[in-house]
Amino acid sequence: MADGGWEGLTRRIISFFQSQEVKTPLSFMFRVVLAFVAALGLILYAPGLTASEKVTLVEFASGILILLCIFVGLFAWFRPRNLVYGESGHRAERRMEYGTERQVRTAAEVDALRPMRNRPPLEP
Repeated sequence: MADGGWEGLTRRIISFFQSQEVKTPLSFMFRVVLAFVAALGLILYAPGLTASEKVTLVEFASGILILLCIFVGLFAWFRPRNLVYGESGHRAERRMEYGTERQVRTAAEVDALRPMRNRPPLEP
């Protein structure tokens, strides 16, 4: 704990729970796996549970994690692009369907546009 002590550790733990909203399914799965590992740690070190209760909870948690891995694997196999696509990616891809793009220009129309140079930045 030499690099920040308890305060630094506390900030890291709190930032894990509050930083950056989840925007893609893949980042959600990473968050779930990290939370699951933390839950397993809490189960194993819980003082009020018997050994058989801990084993049952670990088996249950492991089963859920395995099912989650199977689900993500199937999702990745059939729709790999959707794992990393967030809202902005879908909007950019489907802007014509959503009506945010006014018209489609052909390559000839783009080539016919008058070229322009960038203006120099203003002096302060």
